[in-house]
Amino acid sequence: MKLLKSFVKYPEYDIIKSILEENGIEVQLKQTGNIGVAFFGDSTNCDIYVPEEYYQKSLEIIEQYKEGGFNNG
Repeated sequence: MKLLKSFVKYPEYDIIKSILEENGIEVQLKQTGNIGVAFFGDSTNCDIYVPEEYYQKSLEIIEQYKEGGFNNG
């Protein structure tokens, strides 16, 4: 598994995870600890890992999503 992206907020991770899984890419989450819980609410560092052979495809899917042009496939 290869590190794809790190997030500070869990909801963003959950969206990306769902999109990648809809495209047949296995996703693993690793939480790296809490930061500023008293000040920022539920902020946990989340790292997304994908199989190395799907790394480039995963980057392209995330970029499509960010540009608003996402479609499955």
